[in-house]
Amino acid sequence: MRLVLNMTDREQTLFNFREDCRKALVVAFEAYDIDYDASDVDIMTTIRGAVAGKATRRNHVYAINFNIEAVLNHYDDMVKNTVPHEIAHIICMMEPHLGCGHNDGWKRVCGVLGGDDSRTHDMVLTPGRNVKTFEYIVNGTPIKVGAIRHKKIQGGYTGYVMTSNRVNITRLMWTGMHLPDCAAAHSAKKLTVKAQKVKSPTKSTKISKMDLARGIMDANMSLTRKELIEMLIFEAELTPAGAATYYYKIKKGG
Repeated sequence: MRLVLNMTDREQTLFNFREDCRKALVVAFEAYDIDYDASDVDIMTTIRGAVAGKATRRNHVYAINFNIEAVLNHYDDMVKNTVPHEIAHIICMMEPHLGCGHNDGWKRVCGVLGGDDSRTHDMVLTPGRNVKTFEYIVNGTPIKVGAIRHKKIQGGYTGYVMTSNRVNITRLMWTGMHLPDCAAAHSAKKLTVKAQKVKSPTKSTKISKMDLARGIMDANMSLTRKELIEMLIFEAELTPAGAATYYYKIKKGG
């Protein structure tokens, strides 16, 4: 493994893991003749709870986030199975004709990269911490939304719909209940709600960058300063300097 001086064992492990991810990305892009610089794919290690990894695409920016506990305690398993698993998702995002989700096409890509094409893993990880969710009743069906979405809905935003019946969620549907829930279950519940495009939202329905950053930090208080800034850069689409500024303002109660 490549050695970098003046690093703690933890930092060295995370550095090595990112290097291994970069190498795997280069090999995968060459295998599928994809003209994309592997260094432009964001590699993060801020996931907590039961999820091992997650590949995403936002505004043509690709990223893979990995479970930091899994990297530190199950390094070989992550490199052998989870890394190619998530890279296969990136490949399919770039080349949709190859596959999507966890379908047979994606499985073929994952197999070519030598990864595990199952949707679950058997690594022992610490369950996600409890987070606050909010219950709404939509056409008689209770659903849960996170703090950021709840704040937008209560502010008058009506662009969220329940995907099963296309009913818009409004502030009056809130039951008034705050429900603790584990992070993994909270993430799963998010899939029941989808944002629809609004052509000309009024100023009052928009959520500011500061409110978004504050919501991210409030929901991830157990993370380190570095991890929180990484999340602000990716989730709130801030520059590194902007993320650091927001971090300190929020920490000071701004």
